Amino acid sequence: MPRYYFHGPGEDDGGEDLPDDATARRVAFDMFGQIIREDATPVFLRLEVVDESGRSVVKLSFSADEQRIQNVR
Repeated sequence: MPRYYFHGPGEDDGGEDLPDDATARRVAFDMFGQIIREDATPVFLRLEVVDESGRSVVKLSFSADEQRIQNVR
């Protein structure tokens, strides 16, 4: 089973064994969504998933500023 590495918030250098790229992307989206839901402060986040050869599988980014956050609340 391939190993994937998640570079970003809560990074774990040990990687994670997952069946394929599609699963790694789903895990990345789930992780990213959880981080955004739990911390709605002004922020810029990035997360990149690479496989064991270093090939990028997905890159995610999110930004929010204080004014926009207050308008949503």
